[in-house]
Amino acid sequence: MSYKAVHKHTFKGIKLYQAIVLLVVIVMGVALIANATLIRKQMGSIVNLRLGMNATRISDTITNAPEIVAALSKKNVDETAIINLISKISNATNASIIIFDAKGKLVAVYNPTNESLLEVSGNVQGQIGMMKDLPANIFKKEDVQKIFNEEHKLVGYVIVGFPENLVGKVSQDAVDIITISSILALAIGILGALFLARKVKNTLFGYEPAEIANLLQERNTLLDTVKEGVFAVDINCNLYLINIGGMNILTKAGVEDLAHWYERPFAIIADDSEVRKVLKSGKPLNNIDFDIHGVKTVGDIIPINIEGKLTGVIVSINEKTAIKEMAEQLTGVTNYADALRAQTHEFMNKMHVISGLLATDNLNELKKYIKQISVNDEINLEHITNRIKEPLLSGFLIGKKSRANELQIEFSLSDESSFPASIGKIISINDIILIIGNLLENSFEALRFYEGERIVNLALLTYANELIITVENNGPDIPADTLAKIFEKGYTTKGSGHGVGLALVKERLTTINGKIDVESDKINGTVFTVEIPIKEGVKL
Repeated sequence: MSYKAVHKHTFKGIKLYQAIVLLVVIVMGVALIANATLIRKQMGSIVNLRLGMNATRISDTITNAPEIVAALSKKNVDETAIINLISKISNATNASIIIFDAKGKLVAVYNPTNESLLEVSGNVQGQIGMMKDLPANIFKKEDVQKIFNEEHKLVGYVIVGFPENLVGKVSQDAVDIITISSILALAIGILGALFLARKVKNTLFGYEPAEIANLLQERNTLLDTVKEGVFAVDINCNLYLINIGGMNILTKAGVEDLAHWYERPFAIIADDSEVRKVLKSGKPLNNIDFDIHGVKTVGDIIPINIEGKLTGVIVSINEKTAIKEMAEQLTGVTNYADALRAQTHEFMNKMHVISGLLATDNLNELKKYIKQISVNDEINLEHITNRIKEPLLSGFLIGKKSRANELQIEFSLSDESSFPASIGKIISINDIILIIGNLLENSFEALRFYEGERIVNLALLTYANELIITVENNGPDIPADTLAKIFEKGYTTKGSGHGVGLALVKERLTTINGKIDVESDKINGTVFTVEIPIKEGVKL
């Protein structure tokens, strides 16, 4: 069975903090038991070695003790002085001590454990030869040391040992200390493991590793489904996450070495001054322009706060071309919707009149009304369709006619207007509708609160190399200082939600190499003139 399989079956159902505690307990338990076993095994040897060294030191002390030397040097050995001295040494060290004179005669024996040391036959009693009968677990013949006086004359012998029960007691005391220490260490380890597990759990917000893995997978899937480029930047302004949308933008921009982007500065992508502002202030910034190696983008910088502490920012960007396309599509759809809604409204008004005439059985007036609206509709339709051969554009202008009627504005298409269907194959009809739609809506808006006759005229003039579009209204004039700003994005005199239409017209004309001019005065009103080049050789 593989490690992963064993791990899966062993820890199935165990929470992270439980696994941490269990692991620490097992590791510490095994280590402590192994150490205690090894130390206990070696303790006897260690104690014997230390006691042997102590015995040697005690022997050295006795051989160099003036009282012992003097007592042994007398003609009649002073046993009392010797016994008094070695009893003190024995009591202080728990050592067993035997003293012989120079002839090997036993002088003094002192054993603090009262263990029988001498079990010898009478014919050798009092002789140093009895050493062979001494307990081997206490004394060794090679441990006998000679005692010399100041003239370096042999005056006696001394041998020191420690009884076996003392060795066992010292070993057991040491093992007991090790056992208690191991238990305390294990208890401290368990408490430390519990603290560590709780700390880890709080850091992970209570999630288990499997839950974190699922959240991470869900986050990556969510980020990769977002079309915008998302860049996560840490507090040091280094990248630590880029989604697929961001990688696509970087690839398009020609950013090199994308495989090694992690923890590299955001400055390798674009100017990081605005990002650093957010990292410093903690306040988000919106609609920030980023130039990514020539690719124009716009995006937002959002700070990341964890438990009240700023840890980084998220930079979400989109290509300006994509945003512009979306805005243009939205504007185009809005224009179509307004035109259709106006037509529907006008149609419903006519149906209400017809329904009322039917209800009152006023058939003569009904016939006259139907004939009148039929003639008017036919004239309007014919006037537009005869001049505008592009079905999509002609339908759009018919809708705008209804929209003008709804606003009580007199809207007309000049008799000189012409728009061959072939133009729609050269210039995108959506571009034309966007330009005309925004200019007409701007004129309708200028006349919304204008008192008096309200007139809007549209002209589409097709020449060999150029399409001219003019939109004029007889509303109030635009001040000279305002004329220079009306094509700027966001500039408006109409309040929030405006200031986009004319800017889109300007941008779209720039794309197709067209240009726009505006004139405004109190006498003639306002006239927008658009010039769009047509490729040579086009059959009109």
